[in-house]
Amino acid sequence: TGYLVQLAWHIGNRHTPCQIESERLLIQNDVVIGHMLEHLGATVTQIDAPFTPEGGAYGHGRTHSHEHGATAHDHDR
Repeated sequence: TGYLVQLAWHIGNRHTPCQIESERLLIQNDVVIGHMLEHLGATVTQIDAPFTPEGGAYGHGRTHSHEHGATAHDHDR
């Protein structure tokens, strides 16, 4: 999980919405962020799944839920 936290930090540092799960992180499809995560050793897989990112420090809970393509970033090296 330490590695997953590191990836989440890099995603958040770029203000990219992220859904945090126990074994993976989900973000909207973004080629630049995907390449960055691959460079950090993440496995990047495009999937079509519900996306409910964290609301952020200034949000009130989670953002609204909607369906669209997302990219899963598993923490396996």
